[in-house]
Amino acid sequence: MPKTCRMAVGLALVMAIGGCAARDDVIVLDNRLYTMQRQIQQIQEDADRSKKQLAGRTEQLEKKMEAAQRPLLENQASSLNEIEGLKARLQTLQGRLETLEFSQKKDAVPRAALDTLAKDIKDLQSRVQRLEQPASPAPPVAAAKTEKTAEPVREAKETKEEQTE
Repeated sequence: MPKTCRMAVGLALVMAIGGCAARDDVIVLDNRLYTMQRQIQQIQEDADRSKKQLAGRTEQLEKKMEAAQRPLLENQASSLNEIEGLKARLQTLQGRLETLEFSQKKDAVPRAALDTLAKDIKDLQSRVQRLEQPASPAPPVAAAKTEKTAEPVREAKETKEEQTE
């Protein structure tokens, strides 16, 4: 029984010590506890409001950035399309240039021959025109002498031209 007595005495002491606090002290502690809880709650509400404001501002900034980037991206896309078009045109022009260079090299010899033939034809046409022009009348006495000497000269010219033709 000594153990039970001791437990009873210890229990009585704990109750006596716990019951020693004044009612006013308990009320003051309750008020402090309530005040601290309200402060914590206000801090949490302020933090929540700040989070919401921050999220709203972040969202607005993201929208502004997207709106600012949209024209840049469109310009970039159109520039890329133009560059691709220019590349295609450049390749086409390079192909045409190579084709022309090849055809010029291929046709260089016939063209030279054609050029010389055209020059010869022009020379012949001018000679024919000169020959077709009527000779100016000469004085009668001198005409007889000129006719005799002109005929061999004409025949010589005609034979030379026939040989060149």
